[in-house]
Amino acid sequence: MYKHILFDLDNTLLDFNAGEREGIMAVFESEGIVFNDLNFKQYQEINKRLWLELEQGKVSK
Repeated sequence: MYKHILFDLDNTLLDFNAGEREGIMAVFESEGIVFNDLNFKQYQEINKRLWLELEQGKVSK
């Protein structure tokens, strides 16, 4: 009998890329910011850099 079942969700069972885009679009719209491809690309670049800094211990939550 199995006690645990693990699922690989990110881009396997769930489309995380679409979810990320839809989520940030909702935030932008709620703040009255125009959502476009340039803004989304800038968000992704900043988000990637901040995750890397978090992993390296340069920033904290």
